[in-house]
Amino acid sequence: ADLWMVLALAGGPTGQGISMERHLPVEWSDGLHGTLKNVVWKTSIPGEGWSSPVLREGRIYLTSAVGKQGGANQGLNVICVEAATGRILWNVEVFTAEDSVRIHTKNSHASPTPLIEGERLYVHFGHQGTACLDLTGKIIWRNTSLAYPPVHGSGGSPILADQALIFGCDGANDPFVVALEKKNGKVLWKVNRETDAKKTFSFCTPLLITVNGQQQVLSPGSNVVCAYDPKTGREIWRVRYDGYSVVPRPVYGHGLVFIA
Repeated sequence: ADLWMVLALAGGPTGQGISMERHLPVEWSDGLHGTLKNVVWKTSIPGEGWSSPVLREGRIYLTSAVGKQGGANQGLNVICVEAATGRILWNVEVFTAEDSVRIHTKNSHASPTPLIEGERLYVHFGHQGTACLDLTGKIIWRNTSLAYPPVHGSGGSPILADQALIFGCDGANDPFVVALEKKNGKVLWKVNRETDAKKTFSFCTPLLITVNGQQQVLSPGSNVVCAYDPKTGREIWRVRYDGYSVVPRPVYGHGLVFIA
């Protein structure tokens, strides 16, 4: 099993890498030689996952792709860890990733970051499925209806906008953006991403902003960034650029949208 070190790092309340915290540590030891510097604990987590952990009321939630006995397939798991001690409280398999599903060697089967609202935890494994759990690990709903060829595996994370759980599905062909009804996982809306890109795969996490009292979901894809109405999926505006395999999330400030 890989050793994961959970550190006090976060994207801030808007998920844009902005935080008002001060006097944070900037150095950590690896925990392998001598005294642990600025490390409270270090615990072994089964499997592999590039998703970021999320924290709520003293518990850390993360995802991981865990190999099964005999080497056949991998479980796509949600793991809950006690923040004070690093003790694993529960580990639930939500989906199964078959060995035939190929990903980039730098990727994992558990790369999108989960999110929490109230007593519900939403986890996303790209084309392999999306699910909602309660904070005890009980699965509330699953959705495996959105199949698409992701090329390098999944990367972008979902966001919440009122009743909608929204994410991009930019695969090798026919890219689209979709919203699921957060209470039951059913498709609320689905819109094709119109682009002239020859390579349509991208892996970007959308961003919810408010402009003149109206919510917009900013979603970059290959050769285009689009703003959508989160209630209906109606495209509000679009801007073309040159670029595919887009990963960086947009940043919004001073009335401007910054994309990379």
